[in-house]
Amino acid sequence: MYAIARRVARRHVNAYGGVGQWRPWVPGEPLWHGSPLSFDAPKATGSPKVLWLTDDRDSAVRYASKHYVRSDTAYVWEIHLKPGARIVDMRDLSNPVVRSLKDSVSEIRQHTWGPISDEDWPSFADFGIVEGYSWVRPFLRSRRVDGVWVDDTVDGTRGHRSIALLNVGAIASAVRHEHPRA
Repeated sequence: MYAIARRVARRHVNAYGGVGQWRPWVPGEPLWHGSPLSFDAPKATGSPKVLWLTDDRDSAVRYASKHYVRSDTAYVWEIHLKPGARIVDMRDLSNPVVRSLKDSVSEIRQHTWGPISDEDWPSFADFGIVEGYSWVRPFLRSRRVDGVWVDDTVDGTRGHRSIALLNVGAIASAVRHEHPRA
């Protein structure tokens, strides 16, 4: 646990960490998922078992393009969520789920780097919370959260906002687009 928390702490210092233009998630607008692989339907994969979506199509293309495997084509999925999808903005401390999560993370950090103040929380409300603490995903799922809106980066440089979708059942539609390698 200590090694994971240490990596996450470093990531918060070095990553996007909320610097730049913050914008809220707008329900109904398309989201994008980039992949170097062709598949029939988007699904939660990888170690954290989440589907990463962004409202920035260019960032999705960069995700797809940076991992070309044996093809000159990347795939970008245009995804629309169901109107009732419960997406929680990780910066919103007025949300009881976010407040509880922030307090839990702060308690864990208290014995190593010190607690997290409300003012500092936005710099922690990023992809590292979802990927770095294994208990966060079950915590959010147990509170019926379909996804969380967080700060993210592509290649550690291009800051954007992403949804870590925990429940692919919240997807209303998904259309795959091919994107030739630039």
